[in-house]
Amino acid sequence: MLLFDLGPSDKYKNSIRAQTFQNKQPALLGVANLVRLDYILTESLFHILPPGHPTSELATESETDFKASIYLTLGGYYRQAIAALRGWLEIILAGIYYNRHYNYLHSPYDRFKQDRERSPTWTRLLKCVFERDSFASADREHDLKQLLEGLYDDLSAFVHRRGFAEHDLQLHRHSPRYDNVSFDLWFSLAKRVSDATVQVLIVEYAPQLGRYFSTSSQELASFQKHLPKETAERPLVAEFLASISTELSSFPGGT
Repeated sequence: MLLFDLGPSDKYKNSIRAQTFQNKQPALLGVANLVRLDYILTESLFHILPPGHPTSELATESETDFKASIYLTLGGYYRQAIAALRGWLEIILAGIYYNRHYNYLHSPYDRFKQDRERSPTWTRLLKCVFERDSFASADREHDLKQLLEGLYDDLSAFVHRRGFAEHDLQLHRHSPRYDNVSFDLWFSLAKRVSDATVQVLIVEYAPQLGRYFSTSSQELASFQKHLPKETAERPLVAEFLASISTELSSFPGGT
């Protein structure tokens, strides 16, 4: 038990998990809200995208990256939890990248799935995605590429401990410990990744999501309920929601 740090992370009466639940209840409710939001979006896309679509197939991995990050945080492994957030972001973008490279024989996505082709680097991935008209427009209007580049750079700092003199999330100890500041840093980055994933999924799949939410008022209400205020107020997201409201109001009996 000591070898695997199960005691300080989980088993002791004053374990990191227990301290986190005691001290971070409002934040953990916020985390649960982000999990639900991610599920609503990926489940919606699962229903409206064709079988075998990269975003639907990879969504399982992006979801578990986020949940693994939460689990690591609850055990006091804050740096590793932040590294897992980068995986969440990368896989969402990879699904979007392969959206244009999957539905033909020997496609890059097929080769990727068979381990016959490496996934694009982050730099190449962004370059290819932002060559698309929808992303180029979103970048001109909302600086989306700069947002993603800044977020990725901030997350990457923790993968190899760059800048550890400023953020030493292990607290110079050999076993994990609960740390209020480290948790808050992780949570702030988790919210930024959630915000970014919502925006990029809307940019790539706005028509499909718009049609889906327009015909499912319950799912639309759930999506809006779980959107954090900061994300809902993003112009890109607000415009998407406004377009759905306009479409709904055009239906007979619409409001």
